[in-house]
Amino acid sequence: MIAKIRSATLPPRLVTETIIVDDGSTDGTAEFLATIAGGDAIIVLSNKKNTGKAASIKLGLTRASGDIILIQDADLEYDPRDYRALLGPILNGNAAIVFGSRFKGSIKNMKWYNALANRITSLTMRLLYGISLTDVNTGYKVFKRDVISGIPIESSNFMFETEITARCVKKGYRIIEVPIAYEARPSKEGKKMTFLKALEMYWGLFRYRFR
Repeated sequence: MIAKIRSATLPPRLVTETIIVDDGSTDGTAEFLATIAGGDAIIVLSNKKNTGKAASIKLGLTRASGDIILIQDADLEYDPRDYRALLGPILNGNAAIVFGSRFKGSIKNMKWYNALANRITSLTMRLLYGISLTDVNTGYKVFKRDVISGIPIESSNFMFETEITARCVKKGYRIIEVPIAYEARPSKEGKKMTFLKALEMYWGLFRYRFR
């Protein structure tokens, strides 16, 4: 993933920093990251134990200095070649929040029940919040720094996806979706999503609608 990020084509005159959060890994990731960390270009942060996706994002935000925050999962399901499309609407002044939609782009190897769960989430979003999004649970979310910094994040796990979406919508922000490429990985390769985690994400739509 680091090699893919480094080779991604970006809009001109864009200065970047890469913040990597090692969420309590035990597979040698921490030792590898120690060999590449250094300076402002790559910042490595580590949790002593696994704390969850949202907690890792919150930790990363404490060190982020850029005007735009792009969240990248490290499991190779999302392709950094989509960075240019993701950043375009914000750099052009047309958006403060961009979601990369798998369902507007291309999808490989996604199980039918995962696709169905995502469709149900999008329908529920429309019913509860009155907005139409094709991919609430996408891992590609991009924010202007002042937007995400102004939103408290309570969750520590995958509920981040629905929590941040709900909070942004309730604050009146418009979310633009752009097509992306997605290739799902199987559980044997370490995919973390389970039925209970998916259900918890879904519950976030109700929790943050009526609070």
